[in-house]
Order: sequence, then structure tokens, then C-alpha cells
Amino acid sequence: MVIHPAKEEFLRLARRCNVIPVFKELTADTETPISLFKKVAQGPESFLLESIEGGERWGRYSFIGHRPRLVIRIWSEEIEVSRGNDQRTRLRARPFAYLKDLMDDFRAAAMTGLPRFFGGLVGYISYDMVRFFERLPDSKPDDVGMPDV
Repeated sequence: MVIHPAKEEFLRLARRCNVIPVFKELTADTETPISLFKKVAQGPESFLLESIEGGERWGRYSFIGHRPRLVIRIWSEEIEVSRGNDQRTRLRARPFAYLKDLMDDFRAAAMTGLPRFFGGLVGYISYDMVRFFERLPDSKPDDVGMPDV
């Protein structure tokens, strides 16, 4: 089993980057992305992302994540940040400015042979977030209680 990057390369990358993917290639002839996901998923924030090429064909990569270090929930301009140790912070901010500032703190190492996305923020943005770009009539009351982001 070969783990990439080698220790020396990892240390070299760590001098200029604070996000470095560590990976190994697996032969998964008897596994599917869903069967692997079922084996490793832990908790409600687990996810499986499948890549599709050309809108029709399965892509080369599947992404599985669980136990995030950070969970962000946004209701309009009310932001709740939860860290892995159950520490919760609430603040008011423009959501996209907040997310951009958060992402600016990450300096990811580009690695040959990996997809452009190998980790980072994963989630959804609700339809109502369009109000941060377009002037629209007031939305109907939230009867579901889901965050906007």
C-alpha cells in the first residue's frame, strides 16, 4: 500500500500550504461507492458525491466525507458555526462574504493526478439565497426549518 505524498514531499508542501491531500489508490472491483459509503459514514453530516462526465457517464471519482471539522448553517444573515467539539458560535454577517473569508484561509496544495476538488466546503444553497443577488418579493414563511445554506 503506497500512500501519497511521501513524507518528504508532504513536509515540503506544508511549508506553503495548509491543506494537503493524503491519499492512496484502491482497487475496488468488488465495491461500489455506495457500499463503501455505508461502511465509513458516521453521523448526519456524512455525504457521497458522485462525479458525472458530460451529464451522462459516470466519472472517475467519488467523494465520501463524514465527521466534518466544521458545520455552517445559515438562515439569511444569521450564521451558526459548529466545530467538532460541540462548540457553537452564532454571528450576523453577509453569508457569501463570510464563506469567502473562510475559504481564503485555506491554501490547498495542487497534486498531479487528483481532481480539482479533493476536499473543502460541501453543502447546499437554497433557492431563497437568490435574494442576495436579486431583488425579489418577500418569501413565504419558513414552515420547514431548514437552513438556507
